[in-house]
Amino acid sequence: MSRLRDSRFQGLIVTAVCGLALLVACSTDSPTAPLQVPPPPTDDGGGSGVWDITVTASPSRLVAGSDQPTNITVKIRDRATGANPVPGSTVALSTTIGEFDASGSEALSTAAVIDRGNASALLFASSFGGTATVTAQYDGSRGSTTIRISTGEIFVTNLSPSTGTGAGGTSVNIRGEGFIDPLRVEFAGALATVHSVSSDGTTIRVSTPPYGGDYDQDDCDFGNNGVLDGNRNSATPVDVKVELAGDGGSETLSGAFTYLPLDTKCYDGGV
Repeated sequence: MSRLRDSRFQGLIVTAVCGLALLVACSTDSPTAPLQVPPPPTDDGGGSGVWDITVTASPSRLVAGSDQPTNITVKIRDRATGANPVPGSTVALSTTIGEFDASGSEALSTAAVIDRGNASALLFASSFGGTATVTAQYDGSRGSTTIRISTGEIFVTNLSPSTGTGAGGTSVNIRGEGFIDPLRVEFAGALATVHSVSSDGTTIRVSTPPYGGDYDQDDCDFGNNGVLDGNRNSATPVDVKVELAGDGGSETLSGAFTYLPLDTKCYDGGV
């Protein structure tokens, strides 16, 4: 009988100890509290510190001297995580020509506040034509875009191809807007042969004239003795001008086409 009581007593002790251990293992600040899950990371201010920066301009063309601006929009995202920069931080903007914020400000740079990874600024045209390169810089990363500033009702954006032989005869597509036949096209002051003008006024197809000007010069080793004592002709960029008949206006794109010399021989003291 005594042994039976001892056995029951030991069983009660074991049960109590196991129950206490289970209670301790399961306890939290609240016995019924759910598992604590850490909050997800924020999409602002995190990331690796290397940024993808996209810069766009709308419209992408301005008229010189006009008070109509283009809206520069900057989008910044962390390259690794896609996170936005810290809200309220700024991105530095600069331009080669034109002026930020207001017409007549002469400001070639400005700072734009970033909100949800985006920033914007206004760029006004310069009083002269050309191509404005707008660059955005943030935390060591940068992006850029270009805005064409036209001096007339027509403008030229690019040539394809943009290089050709000095002998002439290269077929070139000139792209832009406002092209109306009849018109004339000049390469370095020499008339090109115009083959066609697209009905929408955006493309001119021409053949280049021979190049009759002086080529740029590169140093070369005339005496084959390791000394740069000679000169040779090198690739030479020239201006391309499109001019409408009458008073329709004209547009010149500086250095838009590059002539490749036929003679590349090294000469003593120059060609």
